[in-house]
Amino acid sequence: MCLPSSRIVTVTRKAHTTPSYEDHIPLNWFENAFLAVVGSVVMSLAGPNRSPL
Repeated sequence: MCLPSSRIVTVTRKAHTTPSYEDHIPLNWFENAFLAVVGSVVMSLAGPNRSPL
């Protein structure tokens, strides 16, 4: 099924923070936690010999 091109879909997100700049989409707690975990995994794989701070 294909949507007609004249149809516009608007997504509304509820966030507890205000946008920092134009077109900024604030993340919720789950998205922040997910990005933190993924960032930790990527950095641990990128530099496994890095000593702890």
